[in-house]
Amino acid sequence: MNATFSRLCLVSFLFAAACAHDTARSKAAVKPPSHALVWHRVPGGFSVLLPPVVQREDRTTALANREVDVHFIKASPPGTAESYLVSLAEVPPDVLLASNPADILQGVQQATVRGLGADLIDSKEIVVDEMPGREFAARKPGKGNILARVLVGSDGVYTLLGTFRFGPPPDVILRFLDSFSTGGDMASATLAPDDGRVQAKPQSSPAGAPSR
Repeated sequence: MNATFSRLCLVSFLFAAACAHDTARSKAAVKPPSHALVWHRVPGGFSVLLPPVVQREDRTTALANREVDVHFIKASPPGTAESYLVSLAEVPPDVLLASNPADILQGVQQATVRGLGADLIDSKEIVVDEMPGREFAARKPGKGNILARVLVGSDGVYTLLGTFRFGPPPDVILRFLDSFSTGGDMASATLAPDDGRVQAKPQSSPAGAPSR
């Protein structure tokens, strides 16, 4: 894992840390209400389920003596204990080709866990839309849990990160992670409060999401 890519990982996940910190402040004693998930287009031509209201941010960082754009989409629905983050680091193709995907995945995982001040719980290799990836879980002592996926694509490195309170990942976080896809047309989808399932599938169903 080269030093320039490591710096990019750390810059990206300092932003993730702020997102997780906002979630950690929620200490409601009762189960928060279910919230809607709708399809959003993300840079690189992908789509993903996120809450309706999101914040987008673009940053530029230096990598291999070149400027690299890093795009962020995050959401923290009011009154809930979950937060969501999607990022794309547009790493130049020649840098990706010269790097071992396994080293990139390991470096991003380490930078994320360290940047969030968390302890790694579990990690496994995955493949999504033919992109090599890694899913890992971490815990912030006294704060909550994190479930993330990192994917190495032809146009850069994608990271999806969800935070939630203690216990198994809630359905909304799993749906968010599983929804990431190169699917085409998108239809609105809402989370039904009674059963926690997403209603209305996209016209082009997500492909390649790992099974659970």
